Parts: sequence; C-alpha cells; structure tokens
Amino acid sequence: MKCEQEMYIRNGYIIQKKKQQIPRTQIEQVLTPHLQEQSTDAKLTNDAVILTQHVVVCPFCGKETPAYTQKENSTFRIRTPQELLTWASTQISWFEEKKPVLHFNTPISATKVLRCAHCKTEIRPNQDAARAILSVRRKTVRLAVQLSMKELLSISWLPKELSLQSPKVYEVLTFNFKNGHSFMSLENANGDRYAVRDVSNRDLEADPMDSLYRFFQASKAVHIELQRQFAAMWPTPLPFQNQQFTLNACVLMTRFIGYDAAFFNALPYTNRDTAYLAESLNGRMRRMHHIRLIPALLKASAFPLTKCIRKALYTMPALLIYQKELDTVWQLINNIDHFQKFLQSPHRFSTLLFLYKHPCISSFYEDLKAIRGTSYLYRLLIKHTGNINRYGIQYLSLNARERKEERKKWKRLNLSADTTFPPIDPDLGEWISVPVLQPDIQSLAVVPPDSITEGYAFVRLKNTREYTQAGEKLHNCLRSYMPPLVYVIKKDECYIGAVEVSERRVVQARLKHNKELSCNIPAEGAFLTWAKNNDLLYE
Repeated sequence: MKCEQEMYIRNGYIIQKKKQQIPRTQIEQVLTPHLQEQSTDAKLTNDAVILTQHVVVCPFCGKETPAYTQKENSTFRIRTPQELLTWASTQISWFEEKKPVLHFNTPISATKVLRCAHCKTEIRPNQDAARAILSVRRKTVRLAVQLSMKELLSISWLPKELSLQSPKVYEVLTFNFKNGHSFMSLENANGDRYAVRDVSNRDLEADPMDSLYRFFQASKAVHIELQRQFAAMWPTPLPFQNQQFTLNACVLMTRFIGYDAAFFNALPYTNRDTAYLAESLNGRMRRMHHIRLIPALLKASAFPLTKCIRKALYTMPALLIYQKELDTVWQLINNIDHFQKFLQSPHRFSTLLFLYKHPCISSFYEDLKAIRGTSYLYRLLIKHTGNINRYGIQYLSLNARERKEERKKWKRLNLSADTTFPPIDPDLGEWISVPVLQPDIQSLAVVPPDSITEGYAFVRLKNTREYTQAGEKLHNCLRSYMPPLVYVIKKDECYIGAVEVSERRVVQARLKHNKELSCNIPAEGAFLTWAKNNDLLYE
C-alpha cells in the first residue's frame, strides 16, 4: 500500500490529507461502514480504488480526528458491500453510467475553532501560509518546507548564483533508508532541484537558524508524524524517541538501521565543524548500514566465533567498526577466554581506537609479549593503555640498536600492568569520541532517566563528545573531568548548568562559569524538584 501525506502546518491545527490504495477485489472488505464515516471519497482507477481521508491534527498532542461534522452533512449515506462491489466491478453496465467517484463526507474548512477530542484543548486555525509536505515512498522519507524569500536568502549552503523558475520553493530533507544517505535540497513544486547538499555526516543542529530545522523544532505534529514514519521503516523499536528524536537522530537512524541506543553512543563522533562522525572511518561504517550485515562481518573476522564471543559482539556491534584491530588483538592474545574479557573490558574502545590510529603499535606489543609474556600483555590491554602507548610510540621511533637496549631494561624492571607511565597528549591526532565509562547501573539504587522538570531538561551525558560540548557551553572542566554520572540542565536547547550524581547523592550542581545554582532561581527550583522526584540527597 502506497501512502502519501500533505500537511499544512500553521500555529494552530492542521488539516491533513491522506490517500490509501485499495484493490478493487477487496473493496467490500476494506471499505467498512466505519471507514466510510471517516473518509472523504473513493475514486476508481484502472486496477484500484484511491480512498481519500481528511483529518485534523492537534498542534498540542499531535493526534488525529476525522475532519468531518456528520450532523451538518445530510448527504452522507453508508454504501452496502453489494453496492461497493457493483461500483468497483470492471464489468460495463448498459443501464446506467457508473460514477468514477463515490462521495462520503465533506471535510470542514480550516476556519472553525475546535476542541481536540483527545487532549480536550481548544485549537484555533491560523492564516499563516507556512506549508510542509511529508511524503513516504518505499524506502524514502521526505520533509519539505515552503520558504519565504527572506528564508530563502538566509540559507548558507546555496550557490551564489541561483536561477529560480518558480515562485514556490521548498527546502527538502530526504532520508534514504536504502543507501543510508540523507541530503537537503532546494526544489520547486514539481520536484525539480536547484541545489543539493549531502548531510549524511553533518551536524544539523550546528545551524539552528535553518528554516527546516526551526520548523521541525516548532511543530509537534511534524515531530510526531516523522517519528511514526521512522518507526514503520525500522525493524526494531527506535533507539531515539520523544525528546531524543531530533533531525540528527534521524540522519543517524537512516545511516545505521536496526541498532540499539548503546550502538549510537559508541559511534566515533568528532568535534570537527564539517563532520559529525570520523570521516576516516566512513568506509568501515558503510559496511554496517543495516544490522542484518553483522553476520557477514563476523564471518570475515580472524578470531573464532564461539558462543561467548558472538554474544559479546552482538551486544555491542559498534566494536566491529574496529574489526581489523580486533583481529590484531586476537593474534596478540590468542586465548578465547582472554579475548572475550577484552571485548567486555571498559577501555576496549580506547585500545582499539589507538590501534586504528597507530597500527605500528602492535609491533611494540609483540616485542613486549616476547619479554613479559602473553598474560602480562592481556592485563595491559584490558586496562587504560594511554600511558604505555606513549612510551611504545617513542620506542618504535628508535633504531634497531636502541630498541634492543630498551628491551634489556624490560627484563630488569619490576613491571606490572598497573605501572604508571607518562600520560599521552589528549589532543594528539584527530579527536574521536568514545563512550564514557558508566557506573554499574544495576548496583545503583537510582539512575535518573532523562526528563523535563518545570520546563528544564535534565539529560545524562553518555560519551566524550557530549562531555566536551557541555564543557565548552558551560565554560567548566567537563572537557577534561568526566565523572561517570553527569546531567546537563537545558532550557530551550540552551545549556544552563550541570549536575554530578554519585550513589543517591548530588555531588555538585553548578551554572555556567561554575556559578552557584542559587544565581538562577527558576533553574534552582527545577533542580530541587528533579532531585526530590528521583530520591537524590542534596546538601
């Protein structure tokens, strides 16, 4: 069944037109009396019946109500199954001319003040001419917003010289689930494109003044409908819902289909302005477009696919981004139990990332294993290896004679996997996000979920990218100091402050520039309510 929707978005309610294709042979089964009461008309085509419906979509709750007033529509009459079969039949009648359209109801005009049947809120029409089109075709979802001349001129990515043949132009965001690409385009009403920009690896929130982005943020109805269409496309429940369902989330869910939230938190994000995910890993991530591709990746790996190893990788499939590095670790360890524990170790991503950026470090590991043994190397790999890796890079930069002299020192030194080494420069090379080591959630009595309290959003930070962004926005030490459980306080997408939590207790709560929370009375009130609702102690 094909489904296309045209949505007229205003500050008040919208009237949404929906079309459904019904086979002629099933007309009496599908077009029930109840469905007739909720439809505008039915139109005959060559091999099918096109059913048209109009619904009122509430701007507050986003739910639909049939856009008809039965009491005022005296012409409505229920067609019997036999009448429908006769009308839809391909047999030619010699006695009377067959009507191509069956009329059921006349939709109301968008001029009345209504009351939503679901949330009971009074909703008013609005004469704002803003218009959006949400269309779904096979494996593609498109969101188009009509632009005013002022909005058109504000688009930063358009070419300097642009020739428009139509007064109506749309900014369109297309999500292609088949190939994983998302792109923005400037089009006319016929779908002719004037300009195209690939956004598959761009942070759409970096340009908050973009017309389409602002429209999505302001329209709850579009937010709900887009989320519904994504849910229909996905083979599993969406990892991003409600507040987390953003345009960036849509781009990521188009690029990676079928994965859970933990997978997306573990992706290699970057802080570069031009990219959202590390471009150097694009080729590897392309192989993980759909979760159904995971078995083929596992089959191509060098390590044995025992039950415990498969379970660990299916639990955290983002590890397969570093498949080549996993093969290297297996060759170094060559022990199923040790390899399984490595896959579950808290610093596995950091170790694999370093191996990816510095593949020659494996030669240092081999030399170290030859001197200290495999067990020592295994204990080293499951711990944070940043300090010894810096030493390893220095070691590999030496000539053969100097390396030999260094290896003599390894035999004499009382080394252990807990040995402290000089720290590696955190800004060395490309900055790539990794998941922050989270507390053992099962051991904690309270891990507050993301929520909104008194208009303030309390959102848990999950990876180093989010900590870094929060530190930059709040002008505090979160970029370098990353405790396991931190919540940022947001108001209308603006960073207000941050809260550190540990074992039912609020360790600290600060505003921007580490100011006391009492400097912002509304934010302090919302925080106290949030802490009370989640049974957190605060002194």
